[in-house]
Amino acid sequence: MLIPEHASKARHPGQTHVMQHRDQINRYNDAFSANLVPTMRPKRNRRGRRYDVPFLEIVLDSRGHSAVEVIGVVDAVLDSSLDDLRILVIGDFADLTDQRQSPPGDPQLERRIVHRTYSGDQRVELVDALPGGRCRSPWRLTLDGVSRAPKGDAIEDLLDDSGGPPRRCRGHRRRRSAGANGRGRAGAPDGRGGERRAVAGGVRTDPRQHE
Repeated sequence: MLIPEHASKARHPGQTHVMQHRDQINRYNDAFSANLVPTMRPKRNRRGRRYDVPFLEIVLDSRGHSAVEVIGVVDAVLDSSLDDLRILVIGDFADLTDQRQSPPGDPQLERRIVHRTYSGDQRVELVDALPGGRCRSPWRLTLDGVSRAPKGDAIEDLLDDSGGPPRRCRGHRRRRSAGANGRGRAGAPDGRGGERRAVAGGVRTDPRQHE
């Protein structure tokens, strides 16, 4: 049994391990932190990279909508100037099978097209329901529907308006024209647990606390 004595004193003889091997340890810590801590934006400074924990999670309910509408919104999200994100597309995808089916008579044709389109995309998850528990990312954006989609810098504008980290802290990004024609709700931790509504770049936001 170890009983700590808070009044005791200790002195480290010589340099610490970090002091002796600062460069090697920092190289390891930078790679580890960049992959798992999305808010450390300066560490994620390489274009085209994908991480275990994306900075932003976007949710789109595809049920009851045509494949053309869903694909239009998802493609717009993936083409955003902020590419460190993951989009969850909710639909009845578990009902799909590999059984041969003629397209003209396929009652699940719209769902099947969406599934075939994004089943191999690393930034798209096809789910039957929103996973329970806390959001894996520090920010979640729930799109209201498929009638209008975010364009260009709209998602970054939304994060700016919702109190997210400034653009200069988000690493590399694609430069695109500002503006949007989409709507959404952005969820983020809020110490007061309150709500506020705002308009950023044409996107209506409703920041809420994570579930």
